[in-house]
Amino acid sequence: MNNDLMDECKLLISTLGSQINENEIRIFMLRLSELGAKYNLTFDEILQLYLNFPE
Repeated sequence: MNNDLMDECKLLISTLGSQINENEIRIFMLRLSELGAKYNLTFDEILQLYLNFPE
């Protein structure tokens, strides 16, 4: 598992506030798409890697 990918996932998730509006979701999804393109992964693959990554 790539530690850079996990660091970027954690940073991306940390940008979400407790009250998320539609614009923040659009930005989040765009950044998630960019992250997927960078590592050649789908959203589901990133999510599974993130959820299964040991802290």
